[in-house]
Amino acid sequence: MSRFVLAAAVLGTAGTAVMPGCWRRAAMNRPEPYQYIVGDEDLNASSAASFARTIALSIAAQAEMARMATTRGNSDAVRALGSTILSDHLRMSDDLANIAREMSLPMPVDLLPQQRQDLDWMAGAQGAEFDRLFLRAMLREHAANEALLEQHAGTGADPRMRAFSGRWLPVERAHRREAAGIVVGQ
Repeated sequence: MSRFVLAAAVLGTAGTAVMPGCWRRAAMNRPEPYQYIVGDEDLNASSAASFARTIALSIAAQAEMARMATTRGNSDAVRALGSTILSDHLRMSDDLANIAREMSLPMPVDLLPQQRQDLDWMAGAQGAEFDRLFLRAMLREHAANEALLEQHAGTGADPRMRAFSGRWLPVERAHRREAAGIVVGQ
């Protein structure tokens, strides 16, 4: 079984030290989406297998964050967005799993360690802080998915994956726009 390893992303500004107890906050505030690497293979590449694994990991992490938002969200808008994202991402995951099965592509069975850590950090947040962390994560991850889906819809080699990308790109855009429109109280 492949071992998933997260490539380190540069966080914060130059010269800013992250104290050991603060790394989770820095990770949740990171401007960059996850960089997925399996062995020497860059999952951000355009092959159908790489695309499927990358998008599956992102869908799963976002679905877990959305599941959390449905119960932990402070505002009605965050809980509603969480419910919408959860429902859509479960359908998206099923769609991708069916295509992957047709193509005999292996799919990841668990989240990356960094994704799990981000979820643990979100689980410890309450009230408006949870809402801010959730919305920031949704904006970041949906923007990354949009770029990946758009790229694959245009240049992907497999027609099934191109069709998948075309089907779900508008949904990812709608989620990002909805998240961007939510204002979190102090």
